Amino acid sequence: MRRLGYLCFRIIPFTRMKEMLVLTKMHIRGNKHNVKVIENAQVPYVVLYRDIRDVCISQYHYVKLTPWHNFHKRAVRMTLSDYIDFFQEGALANFCQWVDEWDENRDKNRSIMVRYEDLLEEPHGSLRRILDLYELPATDEQVNEMVEKNSFSRLSGGRDRG
Repeated sequence: MRRLGYLCFRIIPFTRMKEMLVLTKMHIRGNKHNVKVIENAQVPYVVLYRDIRDVCISQYHYVKLTPWHNFHKRAVRMTLSDYIDFFQEGALANFCQWVDEWDENRDKNRSIMVRYEDLLEEPHGSLRRILDLYELPATDEQVNEMVEKNSFSRLSGGRDRG
């Protein structure tokens, strides 16, 4: 899996995107090699990560509903409490390392780290940080409009999160 992420990351032609506004989502490590590829392309980037508790609980529900997942057969027999123990023994260190690698190796002049929960809690401030990183001018009114047009409640037809 790591190898696939590395190969996909390596062949993306960042230099062609230099003058474009492009969004790409990658699940790659923030190791020195991967950061160097982005740094060489001189493109700004956002590292978005989730609170570890939310990662664990979301993964529990996802794995239980995904028969082809490696841990599905185990997870369907586990309570949430059991899965939290399982997650702590296996994935917790890997997740923490992923966040730490990005924090340590990223180009702090061309990147920001945004915790997903902060984006939900304070969407205006988070969006403003992202717009500033990409040097995209926007008035407070425009930021408010972007937040409102893309809110979960609006996009889901009025349903609350959760």
